[in-house]
Amino acid sequence: MFSGVNPLFDFENAENLKKGLESVKTKVSFSTNPDETSSICNYIIPDKHSFEKWNDFEIDNGVFSFSQPLIESLFNSVQVEESLLHLIDKKISFYDYQRSIWQNKILPKYNSGFGFVTFWDKAVHDGLV
Repeated sequence: MFSGVNPLFDFENAENLKKGLESVKTKVSFSTNPDETSSICNYIIPDKHSFEKWNDFEIDNGVFSFSQPLIESLFNSVQVEESLLHLIDKKISFYDYQRSIWQNKILPKYNSGFGFVTFWDKAVHDGLV
């Protein structure tokens, strides 16, 4: 699976990689645009643009931040994380999955005294915890 990379363009030994990938039965690219790597894949599952999706990051030890959609989805795509959730039979949106992680793992670490909805809304508003 290739996400956010194009090793057949970037990798120094791209030809060796391409030859090695010939023996791989199933190759998946999450590329938003046709590229050298996606051209050899069996499946291309376009990812959403970063402006269209939720994500979170631990930007420093114990400091968490967000990215949130700036625009509505322009096409009928699904972000990579949600595609991977579906592959493991979790039929849930990535947004709902992300919220459940924050409710069960992040909130208890911070004992904010708030209920989850208030904690989540404040975190999204402030941009970090």
